[in-house]
Amino acid sequence: MLKKVLKRLKNRRGSAEILSFCVMCPFVLYLILVSLNVFAYIRAGQIAEYCAYVGGRAAVVTTQDVGADTDHRLAAAQGAANAVVEQTMAVGGYRQSTSSDLEAKQWHGELRLVESDSAWTKGVLAEYTVTMRTVSFIGTTPRTVQSSIVMMVETPVDSGNDVIRAG
Repeated sequence: MLKKVLKRLKNRRGSAEILSFCVMCPFVLYLILVSLNVFAYIRAGQIAEYCAYVGGRAAVVTTQDVGADTDHRLAAAQGAANAVVEQTMAVGGYRQSTSSDLEAKQWHGELRLVESDSAWTKGVLAEYTVTMRTVSFIGTTPRTVQSSIVMMVETPVDSGNDVIRAG
């Protein structure tokens, strides 16, 4: 059957172009898919970096109960950060994972103090890390993207005499 088709194509004009197109088409399509995969991976890295910034910022400016201990303040800041990141990630179709074992299109956020023995007070450094799994266009396993940011914990200024007034 194949010999008949090749023999028929051999006698026609332009048969070499048809054969070369048939041979090159899968390679060109594969290169396009690989470039789309690289684009998706780079885009996921940018999303993770932006979400790490937004989540870290939400964590360090969270107003908390003054009498609470460090663990309570850290948990409240973690909740505030994850809530903001969840809204941001929902646009891309990502959903939050409750553990660090991620499936495709899942993310996980983690907040920790840089110095583990310090308390959650103004001036202490906190690190917020976003880890997410990307999807693949060419059938390979999803890749993990991680981004971290370190920020200083801020507390709002009291409404007492410490307020700086303009004018």
